[in-house]
Amino acid sequence: MNQKRTMMMMTRLALLVGIGLMTGWAIAACGGEEAPAAAAVSPLPMIISPLRVPALGPPEVSVTTERGALTGQSVVQSAAGETAVAGMRVGLAEVILDENSQPKVAGYAAATAPFTISDPFGRFGISGIKPGAYAIVLDSVVTQYMLNSETTGDTILTKVQANAVTDLGRMEYSSLPLPGYNVNDGASTIKVP
Repeated sequence: MNQKRTMMMMTRLALLVGIGLMTGWAIAACGGEEAPAAAAVSPLPMIISPLRVPALGPPEVSVTTERGALTGQSVVQSAAGETAVAGMRVGLAEVILDENSQPKVAGYAAATAPFTISDPFGRFGISGIKPGAYAIVLDSVVTQYMLNSETTGDTILTKVQANAVTDLGRMEYSSLPLPGYNVNDGASTIKVP
């Protein structure tokens, strides 16, 4: 009976630790106090490769007669090299138009917005998007960043059409105001081919 009870308690502890790690919290070994499993802004430098992140073409997406798709690739460049914006949630903020059909505001609801996770090369592809105008949001859970143009400061807007793929191509930044992407002043440089 004691062995069975011990096994049940160990299973529950393993489950709690697993849940804690998935949610970003762990139980400290001393005193059972809660401690963050990872800092929002890492003290470690961003991993930069002297090699160019390959432009492999867009990932596979699907379209229908009623829905479209969006693809692109995000890369952070510095004097030391490049790093792909990999493993990042890329979401779409729906653009609301004014009475003259001009963009008025973009609304992003992480729980309901179309999204994907970028691959190891920074590529992303979102299928099944209803036609309309969208802003692109990089969502790192602790913060969201709506992509802006360096030259104008305006939010980058894209139009998705039914039965078509909108490809943003390779977007290159000098920095991004997101954890792990070595932000100096929050400015970004965007080159959209």
